Amino acid sequence: MASEGEILTVGHSNHEEQDFLELVRGAGIELIADVRANPRSRYPQFNRSALAGTMKAAGLGYAPLGADLGGRRMPTSTTINQGWDVEAFRGYADHMETPEFGDALDVLLTEARTAGTLMDQAVGQPVA
Repeated sequence: MASEGEILTVGHSNHEEQDFLELVRGAGIELIADVRANPRSRYPQFNRSALAGTMKAAGLGYAPLGADLGGRRMPTSTTINQGWDVEAFRGYADHMETPEFGDALDVLLTEARTAGTLMDQAVGQPVA
């Protein structure tokens, strides 16, 4: 069970809608923060509008935060993040240095504190 203010992460995988809800409820999640820049899936129950509707019907929150937190990014022409072999990783590291990312991260952290617990709908490892 998640503790208050804790941010958990999960990939939706190919769960059926009800199985996903059971997973979320079982972890004590009150809000899904969707950090996908393109919140679409080959599994239609995880497209933005469907997922938002499912969460609302289940009495859970849904916050689409992907525009400023998620996504594939191109490195800037002056990137200092040369340690990353993968161009998209360099681009994301560059993006993490922007005010937009910082502001969106502040929103995510505030949501986590006020919602109790929060689940990030994109990746699959706990965030410390």
